[in-house]
Amino acid sequence: MEWKKVTESKKVRVITVIGVALMLVIGGAVVIGAHTDGFSCGAFRGHHGGKFHENFLAHIDERVEAFNLSESQTEGYKAIREKISSEMASHAEKRKQFISDISGELDQDSPNGEKIAEMLRQKANEVPEMASVHIGYILEFYNLLDDEQKQQVTEKIRERLAGCQGI
Repeated sequence: MEWKKVTESKKVRVITVIGVALMLVIGGAVVIGAHTDGFSCGAFRGHHGGKFHENFLAHIDERVEAFNLSESQTEGYKAIREKISSEMASHAEKRKQFISDISGELDQDSPNGEKIAEMLRQKANEVPEMASVHIGYILEFYNLLDDEQKQQVTEKIRERLAGCQGI
């Protein structure tokens, strides 16, 4: 299919689909970057120098240390941490494959906007499931805590929500 022979409406549709796909990819990178120390796919190539996994887990460890967990709580946290670590490794592999698939399509002489849009839709549909799993880990950790520690969590959440009142 030569570009010159494509009708004007099809050109507009292809350009629109590619534009929307690119906006979703860029938007996703910005949203992810807003929740980390930098932009995941932009300013810091290699996903935080290839140390995102370790940095993320270290960040969680620092937060958990503030609770002065008992020995049994620490063991429970280690089990949760291992699940998070394993899932992060799995997601990293899936992310690499996703980027490879998108890049492969974009490297074509005539990228298929519909195919790219479908890949993005599939990726977007995974987000609620991933969020649900992470919420489960948070709840699992919360249930390890004693009443005083749970109160610390509640106060921290209240502080954060108070900062969101102006939004």
